[in-house]
Amino acid sequence: MKKALLATAIAALTMSNAWAADGATTELRVTGKLLVGGCTATVNGGNALDFGSHLISDLSSTAVNDIATKDTDLVIECPSATKVGWTLTDNKADSNAEIWITGIIKGKGVSFGVGKTAGNVNIGAYAVSIDSVKAASAKAVNGEDTFDADYIVSAAASTGLWAKATTETSFRNQEGTQDIITVGAKGTLEPAAYNNATYPLKVSLAVDNTTKLAISDDTDISGSATITLRYI
Repeated sequence: MKKALLATAIAALTMSNAWAADGATTELRVTGKLLVGGCTATVNGGNALDFGSHLISDLSSTAVNDIATKDTDLVIECPSATKVGWTLTDNKADSNAEIWITGIIKGKGVSFGVGKTAGNVNIGAYAVSIDSVKAASAKAVNGEDTFDADYIVSAAASTGLWAKATTETSFRNQEGTQDIITVGAKGTLEPAAYNNATYPLKVSLAVDNTTKLAISDDTDISGSATITLRYI
């Protein structure tokens, strides 16, 4: 369920015995909560990460060029404590060069495209992962309580099988198999309800070798991904 939360429980549907007499009664209770405002997601410092300008002459003509890794934070806030995670979908998947990023990440499923050259060559790719160093001291807020947290991840196709998120694991981003990222109480692999959580992210960019790119004019690097909240 996306961007709306209607939690409903049906309980207490019981009879005293299988052959209750005429006129016997029981109670059916339906409870739930409608939220006026759902959870929101904000990228600190704005939604764009600028990796700057780079001279073609400074880049390798034979090897993949790791441009840089930048840090940013995704902040999720909810009006009431909610089990909510998020996914990433690549809006430029057809421009993914499928190259190695930082030497450990490769492939369309775990990296994102950054556009094409004038000659229709895929420029490169970037990866998004949790910052493991900052994750070691992660906290989340539930009402007036703050708890130590771990960032956990589950494939959308197999929700319920959670693992700890690390810097070495880039998030899967293909429709239907995206990773859902959320928080759990530290030392557990169970999603926790929270009002506020900050996800420290590392975004690593690489571009292909200049021989393959064959760039003769200034070329923009332009990646785009959609963050979608997923209620758990």
